[in-house]
Amino acid sequence: YAIFMGWFVSTISWFRLGDPYRAFILSRTLGVSFSGIFGTIIADRIIDVVSVFLLLFLGGSILVIQSDFHPSPGLLIVAFSLVVATAILLSLMKYLGIRLARMMPTRLAKAYTNLYQGTMSSFKKLHIIGLLSLIIWGAEFARLFLILHALGLSLPPSLILFVAISSALLSTVPVTPGGIG
Repeated sequence: YAIFMGWFVSTISWFRLGDPYRAFILSRTLGVSFSGIFGTIIADRIIDVVSVFLLLFLGGSILVIQSDFHPSPGLLIVAFSLVVATAILLSLMKYLGIRLARMMPTRLAKAYTNLYQGTMSSFKKLHIIGLLSLIIWGAEFARLFLILHALGLSLPPSLILFVAISSALLSTVPVTPGGIG
């Protein structure tokens, strides 16, 4: 229920507000802290950004090797920049960790500590979560492949992978409801 409601809110609002809404619903339903649940969602987004970059790089590399099509370097630079920015933010969070919470007012420190613990504990099963993320993005590739097949269009799988993942990258940081535009 919470996932579907989060998706719905994201389609009608700006800046993926469905993610905090999903965290709100889950925190109320499970009786746990909002910031802890939101930390888990942040970790999910981090893993998605890395998975998208890896698949985009894979699809782009295969395209360059197998065909005359050369993917936009700008798109790959944007994807790489997102990964680097994410790595920097995660490193800062890991480095500052709980020490940052000691400098905050008590109420804010508790929320930050829960956010920190929710985010960092989500990476304990990185191999499982990473595999699931790749499977989910693989399903995105399969969806586009099957749509093109149903329309009678035949494109190289590497191009389909690149296009499917590129659209996911462009909606990673949406500024319009539902990624319009």
